[in-house]
Amino acid sequence: MNIVVYPYSAEQSYIKAYRELFNYNIVRFMCCNGILPVNFENCANEICTFNDYSEGRIQSGDFETFCIIDKVPDENELYRIAEYMCSNGKDIICTEEEYLPQIRGICENYQVKLLEIDYETVKIAEKNWNNTSEILNIDVPIVAVMGIGQNVQKFNLQLYLRKNFINKGYKVSQIGTKKISALYGFHSLPDFLFNNEYSDIDKVYALNRMIKNISIEEKPDVILLGIPDSIIALNNKHRFSFGLYAYEMFNAVQPDFVITSLMANEDYNDDFYAEISEMAKYKYNVNIDAYFVSQFCPISNSVWSEKLTYGYLPHLKIPESRYMVYSAEDLKENSFFEQVERKLLLYGKYEQF
Repeated sequence: MNIVVYPYSAEQSYIKAYRELFNYNIVRFMCCNGILPVNFENCANEICTFNDYSEGRIQSGDFETFCIIDKVPDENELYRIAEYMCSNGKDIICTEEEYLPQIRGICENYQVKLLEIDYETVKIAEKNWNNTSEILNIDVPIVAVMGIGQNVQKFNLQLYLRKNFINKGYKVSQIGTKKISALYGFHSLPDFLFNNEYSDIDKVYALNRMIKNISIEEKPDVILLGIPDSIIALNNKHRFSFGLYAYEMFNAVQPDFVITSLMANEDYNDDFYAEISEMAKYKYNVNIDAYFVSQFCPISNSVWSEKLTYGYLPHLKIPESRYMVYSAEDLKENSFFEQVERKLLLYGKYEQF
């Protein structure tokens, strides 16, 4: 199936960087509000705007499906584009639930398909574990990716690890932090984690059983686990989830390698890394093995606003550190992955005796 994905900007750069992992053939990446991206890799033959289609500069005969992969800054534009696509016989994939009612209505009006994707790819069994207080041991190495702040490129890291493990011949099971995970062929985080169906204690047991079942049924060599939201608050205005999701997940499983992604900043030093490492150890009982400095940080005048807006830093100069610290440039090569692999292999070596 040939598709056009929308929206596309620096925040969705993962979709282009790891397109070979995507379930469908992406022919173009559509940007928002008629604005082409700046300060990162651009390809004129693949990156477009809605105006390129509506004004006839690009014909729509080379794809069958329009795919909405993320939240958009302008819902009116989204519905305008969806109507145009449906009127031209294109089917729709939409990963964002809040847009589905209106998108479904547009599809029905033009008699095209709203393609259903099963984002709840892991089914949790009935609560037959309620009568036990045991946390089951997971016998497969687990690599966890967590973040300080939102929009810190955790999903980029998850796809980077997936690509490299697969390329080295490992069998990978994965639970990702975005609904779009299903379109990359792996599990998204289960819905029960975010609703009130289970108590917080029940969620820990459910997560533990779910990941245990994955390890038994899929028999992977490694499990990659994305931790949702931020592990700490930004300020009193933006508390995120108070780190509760991370607390639940790290009580359900103990990872063998932990990567922490940070907001863009060139001023991090060893005192900062030491403080974060100590916080993670005593709050979540995990040891941070590596840090990743993302290319996004909140714009200062939005920090106390209702909604955060982010600036994009295409190039970062990371100071020398005694900690393992990486940036987006390191995702273009294998040294970061090799550090992860080396530690997991070391565990395996010692477990043989």
